[in-house]
Amino acid sequence: MPARSLSAITVLAAATAVIAAIAWQPPSVRGTTACPGCDMAGVNWSYRDLSGLDFRGADLRRATLTGANLFGADLSGADLRGASLRRARLASTVLVAADLRGADLRDADMVGVVLNRARLDGARLDGAFIHDAYLCDVTLPPGMQKHRRC
Repeated sequence: MPARSLSAITVLAAATAVIAAIAWQPPSVRGTTACPGCDMAGVNWSYRDLSGLDFRGADLRRATLTGANLFGADLSGADLRGASLRRARLASTVLVAADLRGADLRDADMVGVVLNRARLDGARLDGAFIHDAYLCDVTLPPGMQKHRRC
């Protein structure tokens, strides 16, 4: 096959992959509410409505969820290391045993969040509104204290 034809095929395959990646929508958009264990590392779902979704055990390392609505979502055991959750709505979100090391949670709404056994060391929590949260056996960044509800 001539080199020119091979290049055209390669470009077409790459373009098809890019279009598929752009067209892929989070599970709530596709009509389902479950994606436990999914590999979504590096995904950008800024300002998306992901409320009530099941992302238990999902790989969301370095994901961009800035301003996303995760109200009532289940992210138990999810890997959110280095993820951006800045200004995200995490009220009533379940993050039991989630790994949030190095995550950006600045200005996040975390009312009623369940963080039991979660890892938050190195996380940015400046301006986060944490109230009525469950913080049993959680690893917090230096200088933060656990209060009741454990």
